[in-house]
Amino acid sequence: MKRIHQISGLLLVFILFTSCNYLQPNKEENLSLEKDFKTVKIKGKYQMSIPNYMKQTNQLNDEASLQYNNLFKETYVIVIDESKEQFVSAINEAGINEFSQSTIESYRDIQMQLLRENINISNEKISEKKTFNGMNSEQVAFVGKISGVDDEISYILTFIEGENDLYMIMGWTLNKYSKKYTNTFLQIADSFKEL
Repeated sequence: MKRIHQISGLLLVFILFTSCNYLQPNKEENLSLEKDFKTVKIKGKYQMSIPNYMKQTNQLNDEASLQYNNLFKETYVIVIDESKEQFVSAINEAGINEFSQSTIESYRDIQMQLLRENINISNEKISEKKTFNGMNSEQVAFVGKISGVDDEISYILTFIEGENDLYMIMGWTLNKYSKKYTNTFLQIADSFKEL
């Protein structure tokens, strides 16, 4: 009988611990790149660190070269890459780059325009241009609403100009979990390296 009470007590403590964690959706996640991430290499082109709790999928975007998620935590990451030469050629042919923007600014603007076709975007914040690992990059954070989804979604996009390719890293979660996962999405993006 004592054994049943001990097991019941442990089960109760476990339930209380997990429910308290669940009830704090905005407690910021604090992961260690060394312990809590795995390095993923894609097509001999690039590598980046992904949280251990995320699993590879092919259900998020047909054009993405990397797709990881955790359905329970509502966290998603994809990378879309394309030839820089083909992109520059296409925008020059279309006369889109008439304002002499940098390649990365043009790439950001066109990708954001495409996203606006399916997402009602609010609270958009474009960060300063920055360079990491020798590559030009820009980040955009915004909240969006998609038809058929009840909750708002928080997105962090990182646009990177590599040597021969352009990359868009997109991390997203439900807006109510934004504070919890923002730092994790930034760690993912900051770990990006061309091979």
